[in-house]
Amino acid sequence: MLTTTFDEFLATGGVTGRERAAAEQAIAAERAFWLPILEGWAASLSTEESDLYALVYLDGEIRRLRRLLRLPAAPSAEASARRREQTRERVRRFRERQRLKAAQ
Repeated sequence: MLTTTFDEFLATGGVTGRERAAAEQAIAAERAFWLPILEGWAASLSTEESDLYALVYLDGEIRRLRRLLRLPAAPSAEASARRREQTRERVRRFRERQRLKAAQ
């Protein structure tokens, strides 16, 4: 963002503020660049013992990058299945209440 006056320039942090903003943008771009690559590598690794250290490292990095990029954490298969089961149970209870109301 270009400023038109000296006061605006100082209000935005001067040269140091511009440097800081540029560094933050570069860091965010680098994180966004690497996230899908790391996710691809993690998906291609097996669960053999020799790959476990790599999986642990990649999982930690992926979580860190997603958090810093303010992206939601990727849900695990177990969490997705649990959420679906909870939803089914809520729907079942709701329908049961509706049937009881209609029967009265």
